Amino acid sequence: MYQNPYEELDWEKSHWLRGNFHTHCGARSGDNCGKLPLDDVAACYKDCGYDFLTITNHDALTILPKAEPHLPLLLEGYEYSFDGHMLCIGSKSLSKDAHEQAASLCCQEG
Repeated sequence: MYQNPYEELDWEKSHWLRGNFHTHCGARSGDNCGKLPLDDVAACYKDCGYDFLTITNHDALTILPKAEPHLPLLLEGYEYSFDGHMLCIGSKSLSKDAHEQAASLCCQEG
């Protein structure tokens, strides 16, 4: 049986943020995750009404600029892809360990 988890929600009183946790950009030299620079990607999302954005390039931490009003809130993260794929949101360091150890590190930092 399908049950709507938002059925009881008062949409008029709720405050929701629009965001994307899985975004690639050309944040560093030789990066093949995306072609557009971080500022251009972030500005595009801001123009589309997004409040936050996480840059999750494959196995690479992106150096984020300081908060700027013309950009959405940028969150640290990366896409772990050494042994399966997993988003690590809020991570400040990369892990190249097995998937389980990388997940544990992501949970401790995020």
